[in-house]
Amino acid sequence: MINKKEYSRKYYQKNKKKIKEYDKNWRKNNKGYDKKWYQENKDRILKRIKKYNQTHKEEIKEYYKKYCQKNREKIKDRIKKWKKKKRYYNHYVSAKRRCNNPKGKDYKYYGEKGIKMLMTLEDFKYLWFRDKAYLLKKPSIDRIDNDGNYILKNCRFIEMIDNSKKGGK
Repeated sequence: MINKKEYSRKYYQKNKKKIKEYDKNWRKNNKGYDKKWYQENKDRILKRIKKYNQTHKEEIKEYYKKYCQKNREKIKDRIKKWKKKKRYYNHYVSAKRRCNNPKGKDYKYYGEKGIKMLMTLEDFKYLWFRDKAYLLKKPSIDRIDNDGNYILKNCRFIEMIDNSKKGGK
């Protein structure tokens, strides 16, 4: 006797073209239905997902572990591309680390002195394009007032060499 899964698989293989054509036509005639249905049932769906994640925590963990091992190079490439595309992100993370991580080597010069990171990633993105940092050879985030916090009015992107010359003046 054939089980349900096996039957479904065989049926799909046999009627693949018909099913795809039906699905294509249905979507064409019911534009926006999926979005509307999702909006109406969003809370219910999210509760079910949360419940599933809680009850299958170990299985999900194991799946991601296997996936990451199997696709290590693919993941590294995606991260590289993303970081290359959003170069301001590295500057944001570094500035945040200097101010918030007591174990970091530069914390004593920033966080311990009371300098706070009060900018968001979106602020860094804005600065990146405002100062045209993408045109600089080695862009570096600079605080105009060295004793001031990381805030939009007090920051700019300049060349690393210029920032090094400025030092702690």
